[in-house]
Amino acid sequence: MVDDIRAEVFEVLSKGVVISLNSDRYFEIANFLNIDENFVIFDDIVSAIGYQLIGENGYFYLSKNRRLDSSEMDSFVTTHKKSIIAISILKEIYPLISAGDTILFVEFIKDMQTKESDLIQQKMQFLFDDMDEKSASEEFFKLLEKNFILERISTKDKNSYKVLNSIGYFVNIVESV
Repeated sequence: MVDDIRAEVFEVLSKGVVISLNSDRYFEIANFLNIDENFVIFDDIVSAIGYQLIGENGYFYLSKNRRLDSSEMDSFVTTHKKSIIAISILKEIYPLISAGDTILFVEFIKDMQTKESDLIQQKMQFLFDDMDEKSASEEFFKLLEKNFILERISTKDKNSYKVLNSIGYFVNIVESV
């Protein structure tokens, strides 16, 4: 049973997923890793293959034990570029956004219009070309869901999204750039 959860944890984390404690989708994995003994044992296991388990501010991810070389850094930036830009948009619209907050899709569209920021529009156009505002906003939310930054509160409610703890990971990247 414990080996099964460890295998599941490794399978998810090795895909680059940042697991949040407040995620319904990864609730079992996050709670497993939140137990100090499990965290230490799993970290020992992955360190044998060159990784380190990081757990901070309610989220967990795998990191290499060594510094990334330039090609790995380029690959990381290329892979996460859209997420980083999306977080920068989110932070511009909601400067105080944090884990556990709720974002309403219709309010997001209204708040984005209220901001009337050329920078936000440029970023949205970079992400979604010339899509209309509603379609671009839908894709924006899909992007944040795909990267485990937002999670729909209920499958029946297509308007309400919970901000996951992993937002802290991406905010740290945005703020360090």
